[in-house]
Amino acid sequence: MSEVCNTNRIYTIKDIVVECSSDDRETSAIDGLVLSFMDTTTRPRLDLTRTSASTWKQENDMYMLVPEDGILVLLSSESTGDMGHAYIDTINESFHVPTEDSILPGNRLEQTFEQAEGAPTLSISCKIYTFELDRILRKASKGHIDPLVLYNVVQQMPEDNPMKIYALHFCGEEFVRVSRMSHNELDLRAAIKAYQDTAERLSPDDQRFVACMNDIGLAYSKCFKITGKAKDAEAGISALQQVLATMEEEHTSFLTLLCNLGSSLSDRFQSTGTVADVSEAIHTLQRVVNLTSDDDPELPSRLTNLGNAFLRRFDHIGQFSDSSEAIRILQHAISIAPEGHENLPAMLANLGNVFSSRFEHTGDLSDISESIVHRQHGLQLTPDGHEYLPAFLTNLGLSFSSRFQATGDVIDISEAILLHQRALQSYSDRDEYLIASLTNLAKSLSLRFLHTGEIIDISEAIQAQRRACSLTPNGHPEIRNQLNNLASLLTIRFELSKEPADLSEAIQAQQHAVSLTPEGHIGLPGFLSNLGRLFFRRYESHNKLIDISEAIRFMQKAADLTRDGHPRLPYLLHTLGISYLCRFQLIRRPTDISQAAELMQRSFHLTPNGHPELSIRANNLGRLYMFCFEISGQTELFNLSLSAYRQAARIPTGPPSMSMMAAKKWAELSKMSLASPSELLEAHEHIIHLLSLNAGLENTFRRRHELLINSSQSSTAAAAVALSADQLDKALEWLEQGQLENAGSRADSSHQDGLLSMDTKISLEGEAYKHLKLAKERDELLKTIRNIPGFDSFLRPKRCDPPQDDVRKLLHTLWADLVEPILQALAIQVPDDNTRLPRIWWCPTGPFAFLPIHAAGIYYHGKSTPGTCLADFAVSSYIPTLSTLTRLRSRDDPCTTKKGILLEITNPLESGIHLYDGPLKLSEIMKKNLANADLAFMSACQTSTGDENLPEEVVHLAAGMLAAGYRSVVATMWSISDQHAPQLAETFYENLLNNDESEVLGGAQLNGKHAARALHVATRRLRERLGDSTEALLAWIPYIHVGI
Repeated sequence: MSEVCNTNRIYTIKDIVVECSSDDRETSAIDGLVLSFMDTTTRPRLDLTRTSASTWKQENDMYMLVPEDGILVLLSSESTGDMGHAYIDTINESFHVPTEDSILPGNRLEQTFEQAEGAPTLSISCKIYTFELDRILRKASKGHIDPLVLYNVVQQMPEDNPMKIYALHFCGEEFVRVSRMSHNELDLRAAIKAYQDTAERLSPDDQRFVACMNDIGLAYSKCFKITGKAKDAEAGISALQQVLATMEEEHTSFLTLLCNLGSSLSDRFQSTGTVADVSEAIHTLQRVVNLTSDDDPELPSRLTNLGNAFLRRFDHIGQFSDSSEAIRILQHAISIAPEGHENLPAMLANLGNVFSSRFEHTGDLSDISESIVHRQHGLQLTPDGHEYLPAFLTNLGLSFSSRFQATGDVIDISEAILLHQRALQSYSDRDEYLIASLTNLAKSLSLRFLHTGEIIDISEAIQAQRRACSLTPNGHPEIRNQLNNLASLLTIRFELSKEPADLSEAIQAQQHAVSLTPEGHIGLPGFLSNLGRLFFRRYESHNKLIDISEAIRFMQKAADLTRDGHPRLPYLLHTLGISYLCRFQLIRRPTDISQAAELMQRSFHLTPNGHPELSIRANNLGRLYMFCFEISGQTELFNLSLSAYRQAARIPTGPPSMSMMAAKKWAELSKMSLASPSELLEAHEHIIHLLSLNAGLENTFRRRHELLINSSQSSTAAAAVALSADQLDKALEWLEQGQLENAGSRADSSHQDGLLSMDTKISLEGEAYKHLKLAKERDELLKTIRNIPGFDSFLRPKRCDPPQDDVRKLLHTLWADLVEPILQALAIQVPDDNTRLPRIWWCPTGPFAFLPIHAAGIYYHGKSTPGTCLADFAVSSYIPTLSTLTRLRSRDDPCTTKKGILLEITNPLESGIHLYDGPLKLSEIMKKNLANADLAFMSACQTSTGDENLPEEVVHLAAGMLAAGYRSVVATMWSISDQHAPQLAETFYENLLNNDESEVLGGAQLNGKHAARALHVATRRLRERLGDSTEALLAWIPYIHVGI
């Protein structure tokens, strides 16, 4: 075989075509043509593609070194075997081989194959270019040539070619460059192979050998960050240690390699958790810093590496001197870094990391606030498109999430979610930071769900965490954290769905996480505590002694491993105490109740003021004392329970729902203990205060409605207590507040509970974040206004069954027990024929909201006696709140309606009017602000019916129309008769248009302020025409007037 020439010329063969000669077309049996280039180092094979009956092509480029005397090409077929051979003479001047730039269209080389026996006559044509090696390397560096193709060509070069070493190293660099975009382990392994091929051809004394070994170490380090395999970290460390052992400190590359060795040791520590690794990393990096001169531009970066190593050791063993040293070193690095230093954003981010980590150990709010300041500064200095921007966004989101857990401020957790979602937009599925970002997004979403109860948050959290688990390689050190997080989210979903499979999967995942965590690891107590909590959940479902005992075992071990002063200790003690209490309830072991009391008391006293779980722990302490009181009957325990609930209700940082629960228990126990009126009033006053917090503006309208259902009787109960204490003004104020919480709210836009695209999520999160900030600003503004003399009560909070079958009895009862006493108290008499009837506005609460007060009276089957029904005395209207009446009456005097009502009892906000183009829903009506709207006549079914689950609140269509701006609304309480409705409407409009004002103005005038009297006349005439039979009563009673 001819020897390969010792040159730096590389040939490219492209546009290969094989054709059958014109006089031989019998080619149908030929299948799978293959070209083999024999006289080259790699002997490449090309599969040809048939493009016609007699033509085959291969359009991919072939790069190769060729012999000086030409190329032997063999042609074969999968069906017929050998087809012939051709020889391309690269020396023969007739086959001129131009450079790529000089090739002209149609300038092709052609050669006929020497046919094998029985084969048809075939010919080959192609274009051949030639390159100098340096030109093809430049072409590859621009991404025009696949590094793997280039590497295969370079391997063909003769060993005595002085350019081969350079070209092999160049291939390694190209593989690394491609890996930055692909995040593919295979690209890095190809780079390592190319570097190793280079190093094998160099002497250890050669400066290029040192650089090559450093590149091998760095490539292994990058590979480890993708795979998490300890053997990759070990291989990189070994390469660096091997070359460092032969170098003097004075060597120009010594500090660079030593710094890389320290960073690799620190990386390996993340995989092994072996403290010796991180300690050796600190020792190595400290040596680097000591050997670096003060004016060396690399000093800030080397200080940063050292500070990060101290942080990793602090995270693992919790030694505070390490955190202090990390802060000192990183602050020094930042102080000496020149303005515009490329690594300054990373330095600030790393300093923020230390403060964040220290906060996790101390719970000191100043630490997490410092973390946010530094991380925000670093983010501000980071341009769009920077490779570390997603990581910086993720870490800043983590700090906001941590602060939320300490303060309960919803703005912080919403900001965290927004930052995580922004970060995810920049990641590919192979990005090394993607898993951490997904995990943090899942955690933040779950935290907000636990605070607000929005179902969409936990759904998206599980989606993100499952993706994180699927992307985490087996054996990666983060897999135990991913399993722990997934178990937590599955537990939350179990608590919603009660699906046993969720809980079983959660326990399995958590047990796996514990088994992967070495003794002494800082995360082990948390994993053990979570496993104990899962067994506790299963005990709650199955009530088995083995489950509660397992819960106690794991929680006890977690508490034993947690040092005094650790911020997580109060939580561990509290959950352990709850578990002992549950086991006592199961088997009545006296030591269990004693342990529960001791642990829960200790937990409460260790919890700092302002902690969001303080109210939860006080609440459970009240529950414990009450349980003990019910067993022993000791008054002291009752008083302790009352005191604990009182304290829990007054804690401002806990979940509003928990504070409300405590306040109700406070009021209940105060009533049981025959406490003073002032104590009862104080308890109920706090309940009224919590109504607005429990359904605050940070929630959607639908969510506020759901929350208020659970407190629907609170304002009524509070008003009853105030009335019993002769506090009439306060009773009215509290009653009004209970109704205003819903009627005064405008509906906000609701979003589908389905999972949205990331762009949409970010947009919605941005809107929600602005909404939260505005809500908070509103609260601050109200505080300021209420501090002004005379404005202390500015915007402060000021007993419905449907009719029974026996309508007459109901109306009689309403008359005798409610309406007649009120008329007597107001000294309202039956007027004579010429006297204008007075107006009465009814503002019903509780069960009265569903009753026809306007029709109260004594009705006989014959003609009723005058003066025995409300309609004889006054014109009745309803008003949802007193403030609504004030607002409407203060407006200057200034729509056609459609029949057909959609009433959705299970979701009153979906109730609405069926129009020709679709339903007009209550939630949409309440969004409107119709400044000039005057009268709405809704002659249909149940347009004033409220929410049977929320009788305190006015959420029916009529009230929605008032909220939208109408001053006067005619509505119906229940189904009406189509037979009589047109007659009543005709009479109504006749009287509405022909009123006293019309006569003065000289013509018919439609004014909503006369609607109540017009309806009164219309129903009276309908009653006169039909009589007082039960059927007749049901014809006019449903009609009511709402508004002024």
